[in-house]
Amino acid sequence: MAIKSKSARICLIVLAAILLALALFCLVLVLLFDNLFAKLVAKNLPLIPGSASLDSWLKPSVPVYFTVRLFNLTNKEELLNGQKPNFTVIGPYVYREKREKFDWNFSSEDPPKLLRFKHRIFYHFVPELSNGSPEDATITSVDLFYLETLARGQQYLATAPFVTLNAHQFMWDYSPQVLQWAKYLGAVDKDNVGFFASNNGTNVIEYLVDTGVDDISKIGWIYEVNGKRKMDIWDFPEANMLNGSDGSLAPPGLSVGSEVTFHVADICRSSTSYAVARKPTINREDVDVIVFSPASPTPDDPVVQWRTKMFCKGGVECPPKGLISLRPCLRAKGVQMPMYMSQPFFMSGDPKLREAVNGLPEPRPEEHATWVHIEPTTGFVLEAFKRVQFNVLLENTDSSFGKMQGPFYYPVAWIMESAIADAGTLGMLHSKLLGPKKMLPVILAIVGSVATLLCIMIIIILVTCARKHSSSTRSKIKGGGDATTGAEWQRKENDPVLFTEHSKPNPQAPEGKRLLGAAGDPDSEVV
Repeated sequence: MAIKSKSARICLIVLAAILLALALFCLVLVLLFDNLFAKLVAKNLPLIPGSASLDSWLKPSVPVYFTVRLFNLTNKEELLNGQKPNFTVIGPYVYREKREKFDWNFSSEDPPKLLRFKHRIFYHFVPELSNGSPEDATITSVDLFYLETLARGQQYLATAPFVTLNAHQFMWDYSPQVLQWAKYLGAVDKDNVGFFASNNGTNVIEYLVDTGVDDISKIGWIYEVNGKRKMDIWDFPEANMLNGSDGSLAPPGLSVGSEVTFHVADICRSSTSYAVARKPTINREDVDVIVFSPASPTPDDPVVQWRTKMFCKGGVECPPKGLISLRPCLRAKGVQMPMYMSQPFFMSGDPKLREAVNGLPEPRPEEHATWVHIEPTTGFVLEAFKRVQFNVLLENTDSSFGKMQGPFYYPVAWIMESAIADAGTLGMLHSKLLGPKKMLPVILAIVGSVATLLCIMIIIILVTCARKHSSSTRSKIKGGGDATTGAEWQRKENDPVLFTEHSKPNPQAPEGKRLLGAAGDPDSEVV
């Protein structure tokens, strides 16, 4: 291919330069894409007026379900006569949570850095997801009001350590006659001691949180709970600190190995969760989440061990492995109760906890552990499975316990709070954010590759043409006489004056020695 025009060569050189610049630009974008995309996302995540993230946070589209399973004591009399308790599990009873954030207002900066709001939860029974009606199921369990009267030294209000009720009463609407009498006397200030009664729309918590406008990694970070910037419950300053969000938000840019901290106001402590795996969501395989667990992958790490020990009150040993004491937190709320939290069926706990009772199923991590699934790009919590068991410490400290052996930890109920983003929510997230995030680097790589290929092709063409031109020039320099003489010969042959008989070439003369001009003219020789 010959390029005879100088302007054409210049155009090709300019085009090659443009294509090379485009290829380099695409390469840089591909290398920096994750950081650039993360910054772009971070600009749209803060909880500021008018932002989509604020609307979705105030009114989340992912439904949250509260599932309860109760432990039914089947051998009350035998327990009081010294045998181990035996349990069956009844339920599940499923409730849809209606989470309300109200009375919210921003700080005065523009854009605002802080957001104050109040939060409460209402529970609505979902019969189609439940195993029958809780009003039709009878349960025998420990009388929690009885335990509280003993802890308060109000034995005159005590009746019996165990009570038989229907499941609904036990959970939401237990109001014994002695409670009404105690309230009349001023000994108590409540008229309902159902296990979850104090949480149904009446447990209002006020938060002050970071909007994330200055530092997106601080989005949702709690600075105050009910007007306090720190707690005064635990013995160690670190334990009394308010760390993390309320669990509805997490910072973006997470990966396996990351840690996030949540503050759980109901148990008066902050808890660290560890990113242990990456997996697709339940309802859409092309949307990945990071799996977080409260169980550290390095339990022997001194830092991890300290995060547990700092919540042990001075003068009191830590509870057995697998238990978290709720007594200090309840005491701060005016409730005297020897209550402890664990994983369902004492999973991963001290074996003695299970040995003290009969009838507990074998726990399985996939069904009984707590998991939080967070989308890493945005920090959105797309799936969550919080599973905990509530237990009370039973000790034979009153004649009403008869010959009961102890002490032991009596399982009362285990609950699961679950949230799973549906296919529609995941589809919207994928189409507006995650899909473009995956496709743009591919498109940039393709454009860059095509630009590079075209640039190489143009360079090859230019080099090839340059070599041909150079070769032709060298040939002309070497054989320049032939070319000139040939042209001169053609001119003279066509001129009747110059082209005479004696000047015609001698066919007998040796090749290369023919005279083109006057005879004997050495300048007309062709070598």
